[in-house]
Amino acid sequence: MVEIVSRPIKNSCNFNALNPIVYNLRREDFQFDQINDNGGFAQIQINGSDETDVFEVDDEVYIEGIGPATVTASSFSTNTLITADIAYTATGTGFINNLSKRTDHKIEVEVFDFDTDESLGPRIVVDAGEDGLVKADISGILRAYLSADWEEVALNEVEATTSKKVYIVVQEFYDQTYWIEDSDQLNPIIAVFGFIPILLNTPPNFQRYAHGGNLLSYFPEDDERKFLTRFRRPSVWRDYPFSISFIWPSSIEFIDRRVKQYDSEGNELSDDLEPLETGGSAPFVSDRVHRLAVGTINALATELKLSLESDGDQITEGITLQVKDACEMPVLLFWKNCLGGDCFWLFDESQEYEHNYPSGRRVKRLQLFADNLTMDEWDAINELNSVTEVMAKNIVDYELSNTIDKTHFRNDQQIFIISADAEKCGVIAVASGSDTKTPYKKHAIQITIELPEFFTV
Repeated sequence: MVEIVSRPIKNSCNFNALNPIVYNLRREDFQFDQINDNGGFAQIQINGSDETDVFEVDDEVYIEGIGPATVTASSFSTNTLITADIAYTATGTGFINNLSKRTDHKIEVEVFDFDTDESLGPRIVVDAGEDGLVKADISGILRAYLSADWEEVALNEVEATTSKKVYIVVQEFYDQTYWIEDSDQLNPIIAVFGFIPILLNTPPNFQRYAHGGNLLSYFPEDDERKFLTRFRRPSVWRDYPFSISFIWPSSIEFIDRRVKQYDSEGNELSDDLEPLETGGSAPFVSDRVHRLAVGTINALATELKLSLESDGDQITEGITLQVKDACEMPVLLFWKNCLGGDCFWLFDESQEYEHNYPSGRRVKRLQLFADNLTMDEWDAINELNSVTEVMAKNIVDYELSNTIDKTHFRNDQQIFIISADAEKCGVIAVASGSDTKTPYKKHAIQITIELPEFFTV
């Protein structure tokens, strides 16, 4: 049998970025009922069955709680008794693997869509080590089903491509035969289009993210849980689209959005509480990443305070949003951050337009500038300079239509220019280095984007 030793679930949070997503599995050939002291040596007892044809003298075995050993005697009388050349240790029950038998042993893991029960790809085949332990990373399969996109939202909607709910099925193969499948459907996990870095905080407050690829810090429960944003105080530009992402677990049936608005002197202008379960055009689905709008902004508002509640209890932090006025000739970029959350920044009129000729082709590029940034803003915007460079590829569509929003893509990042009317156009960020000026509290950044080609419909 195969035991699932641990799942990518932490303190009930089953949301995970693609960091990878690891299951720890263990080969367990036979369960033993006790260990006896046979003249100072360990004697493994398997009650009620004769396994002497499996455990023979000189077989190499692994005994849970003791380690590798060699069989020196094997007999059956009511129970199977296997003596090994290793000192007796009282361990209680456990498992014993015969490393000299089942030499073709493999563990195969298949990933299934929780909603459709359809297989999502080829099986992952892994070999267990001497102790029976093995890791299975399913992130490579799931990455092909997740992507970043954006649609304007009135209140809240499920993000269709940002997250996927799945489960695994495990099966053993040995002695040239497939053995019993074991479905883990009762313990599904949700994969999120993101990749959490080890050091998530911005300098100088370097701190290791405590939960690996698990999104526990963003799992709604109390007033310390976070929205899926890298900005400490996200910016909202008046009359431009804005949304923020959050996790909606199936353990919470109803969620309310609370928005408080304040003027420049700190006076509260409004305090609105609105239920989310009826919002948006898409049907309500839990155990997904959701996209949330903040509603109509008062003309006098300069700050918003946003939080989520359930049954009167606050289940996220109260995050402050800065309300800003757009400058002339703005360019609003949207992208997905490393947490899988919506991310926006409006670049002002300081822009440079150029033609460039990489690899012999002419491309149009726009250099965007932003200054007066805090360190967390600089760090969050710098995610546009993706850590991995992937060749830009053409989008092949023989019937170019108005539904096409870009003509090239990079599969490690998807970026859009968003207009005030919520029209979007896909662009590519040209990755480049960027640094801060450490003597200063405010910083500047330059982002270069490649514009799509023009075509006639």
